[in-house]
Amino acid sequence: SMKNAARIGGRRVAGRPTLLVSLVGVLRDVRRAITTDFKRPGDAIWLLGVSRGELGGTIYERLAGGGLAACPAADPAGAMRLYRRFHRGARRGLAASCHDLSDGGLWVALAESALGGGLGAEVSLDAVPADRPLSVEQALFGESPGRLLVSVAPGDERRFGRLLRGSAAARIGTVTGDGHVRATRA
Repeated sequence: SMKNAARIGGRRVAGRPTLLVSLVGVLRDVRRAITTDFKRPGDAIWLLGVSRGELGGTIYERLAGGGLAACPAADPAGAMRLYRRFHRGARRGLAASCHDLSDGGLWVALAESALGGGLGAEVSLDAVPADRPLSVEQALFGESPGRLLVSVAPGDERRFGRLLRGSAAARIGTVTGDGHVRATRA
C-alpha cells in the first residue's frame, strides 16, 4: 500500500505516485549550517542559475488554468558546476542564507526567506539571470530547476562575486528590515 493514500468517508483517496529522494550527510560543525532565512538588513540578495521562464506544470500554471507552455527542464551538468562554486564560497563562510527555487519560483523563495528572518527584500527582475527576456510572471513564478537564492553580507560580496564570475549568477537586490517583499522592473 502506498503512503500517499487514505480512507476518507469510507472512500479510498490516493495521490499520484511521487518520487521521493532523501539525503543524509554529516555536518561536522553545526555552526556552519546555512539556513534559508535572511539574516540582516543590508545583505545582498543573489540569484544563482539560469531562469528560463518555464511555467508549464508549475504552481502558477495550476492557479492560472493550464496550458502555459513548456515544463521546466533540468541541466544537471550546469547545476553541478554552479553548486561546486557555491559550495566553495559556503565553506569559506560567504553565504549568510541559501534557499532553493522550486515550487512557486523566485517569489515563494523570497517570501519564505524574508518570513524566516522577520525581514523583507527589494529585488529587480531586470537583474535576474535569464536566457531570454522574461515576463513578470515568468521571472517571479517560473520553476527552472537548479537555481539558488543566496544572501551575502556586504563585506563578503566581492569575494562571493569573484567565485561565481563566469557563472549564471547575479546580485538581484537587498534584504530590508521592513517586512515587505518588493520586486520591481524598469
